[in-house]
Amino acid sequence: MATENTNIRSYDDEEKEELLLLHSAELLENISQSKEKYRKKLIELDIQLQKDEEI
Repeated sequence: MATENTNIRSYDDEEKEELLLLHSAELLENISQSKEKYRKKLIELDIQLQKDEEI
């Protein structure tokens, strides 16, 4: 069965570019948040490792 395009209208090139930029910005934001989360986790692990080495 063929899938029918149910969009009321197609996006023009300018709208497509704007949507792509918004999507890219969201991806960059998510990447930044993930990097910060992992950086904090690495700091916690490093502190724990240093404590373990002192014992």
